[in-house]
Amino acid sequence: MTLDAVRKAVPGLRQALRAPDLEVTSRGVWPVLHLNTRKLVRSYPAQNPLSADRMYLPRTEAERYACASEVRLFLGVTEDGEVIAPKLATRSHAAIYGMTNSGKSTLMSVIARSLAAQGCEVWLADGKGTPEFRQLYLDRVPGITHLSVATPATMHATVHKLLELYRFRRDLGDELVQRGVTDIRWTRVVLIWDEMGAFLNSALSDGADPVARKNAEYTVNWLAEVAAKSRAYGVHLLVAGQHVYSAALPSKLRENLSIRVVLGRASDVHIQRLFEEDVRDAAKAAREGIEPGMRGRGIVQADDGGVVQMQAFYNDAAASAALDRAMAGTPRLTRWGHLFPVEPDAAGGAGRMAAVGWLGRRRQARARRHRRGPRNRRARQTQHRDRRART
Repeated sequence: MTLDAVRKAVPGLRQALRAPDLEVTSRGVWPVLHLNTRKLVRSYPAQNPLSADRMYLPRTEAERYACASEVRLFLGVTEDGEVIAPKLATRSHAAIYGMTNSGKSTLMSVIARSLAAQGCEVWLADGKGTPEFRQLYLDRVPGITHLSVATPATMHATVHKLLELYRFRRDLGDELVQRGVTDIRWTRVVLIWDEMGAFLNSALSDGADPVARKNAEYTVNWLAEVAAKSRAYGVHLLVAGQHVYSAALPSKLRENLSIRVVLGRASDVHIQRLFEEDVRDAAKAAREGIEPGMRGRGIVQADDGGVVQMQAFYNDAAASAALDRAMAGTPRLTRWGHLFPVEPDAAGGAGRMAAVGWLGRRRQARARRHRRGPRNRRARQTQHRDRRART
């Protein structure tokens, strides 16, 4: 029988062979029947912690530069124990998607800690305000220098700051090359944006506020420029979410996200939007055996281009404490926050300026000291002498 004839006969074959999940593929011109009567079960280690001995741990600022080319994005392991950890120097930007209870937020926390341990500066953005990122920031993990949560203004400002960092490094690199410097090394800065899709989808969907839509369009363009051009300058982007609608993951951004992960059993929509046509069949085969409740189980496009099933890294309390002890000597980078001008009576305001983060409050105090500075004091003394002379 020809391949087309076999495919037309699939309903009858499923009934005759009592194989409701029967599928037909091809090997050349020959049809191949997959009965799928027995569920595929892949075995993974009961414990899959990420330990410090898998990575370079810089202890000084100079070592941060020296180790920058070896920074890896630690994702998980395959069923044969192979570690999935692409280098950011070659595969610079990532997309991690998964539905509720798939283990996505847990993996994002492990990734953030591991990147900070390797000497990266990590910026966190959270479109919904989940507790995992807040806890990372409250734990004062070395290398995690910023957190933006839910507020549109802080999200847009953080992405714009990332864009400005890339452009500054680009211009500086051009200047150094003109001066004869060719071996230029950058420390790595990674923006991890969880629930980016929900944030953009609400702003870009039909009926959204026109101002919010315009701001979101700017943000998408900034993200696309960073994803397309910033790899050589040590600026990286990791986005995550649940849905892959065109508004939630615009094509101009998606095409430059070379690391693609789906946790949980990937839907056909996830495979269609995240994986190229030549690997979609491999992605569908790799998702087999993933059942509801398998937290951290998913599929990923490996370094060789194939799609494989993996189990994400997970650190329990003991493993997290061990990793924290190992990274205790990592250089502690300066935290920063956004400072926005607001009206004096604006909700949440603080006088003439509303500060986000402790750095903003320090800037406020410095501004108050400046207003009481020597120039103002001398002016008051002069005015006081004039008054006395007149009397």
